[in-house]
Amino acid sequence: KNSTNTTRIIDSETIENLPLRGVESIVATQTGTVADDGNIYVRGSRAGDVAYYVDGVYMNNAWSLDNTSTVSNSAMEEVQFQSGGFSAEYGNVNGGVVNTTTRSGGKDLAFSGEFIMGLGASGAGNDDGLYSNGYNLYNFNVGGPVGDNVRYFFSYEGRATDDRNPSTHPYSTLDRTEFNSDEVGFLLDEDGNPVKDDFENVSI
Repeated sequence: KNSTNTTRIIDSETIENLPLRGVESIVATQTGTVADDGNIYVRGSRAGDVAYYVDGVYMNNAWSLDNTSTVSNSAMEEVQFQSGGFSAEYGNVNGGVVNTTTRSGGKDLAFSGEFIMGLGASGAGNDDGLYSNGYNLYNFNVGGPVGDNVRYFFSYEGRATDDRNPSTHPYSTLDRTEFNSDEVGFLLDEDGNPVKDDFENVSI
């Protein structure tokens, strides 16, 4: 009866079955939480009002209050989320508290790995085929015992994306080209080459 809040726990089995990556995406599935551009907002608070912990260690940037932790999904044992009414042990927080607990090694030696890549071919994306942003993710995990009383767990994850700012428009980037001063008024053809305009005084 002296509890003032509710702690929601997302266990490793749920994390493994979710089609999501990152603690922000996982927490965003909880009630009262909205995700936008990689940040989460709890009950209308600012993104910097959410405190992130990993194994009890405060992980927010001291200046921007952004989350600085990056824990692989395969290394998460559980994620605890509190959206209000937390105790005085948590500081610099008005919105919510996210505490990620990492996995520990078991009594037997165990290996696991994962590789994910985007479907389709990378390119300009201006055809009707399946387009890939060049997303690749891979991780490797190993854990086990050292003697009778010591356990270890090691996890490594790498991520890469060729197109970090994808767009539905086939011409999503602009290339800057310099021309001589006598080419003040010009247009570009479909290949990007300058074409002299009939008007001499054109502001570009």
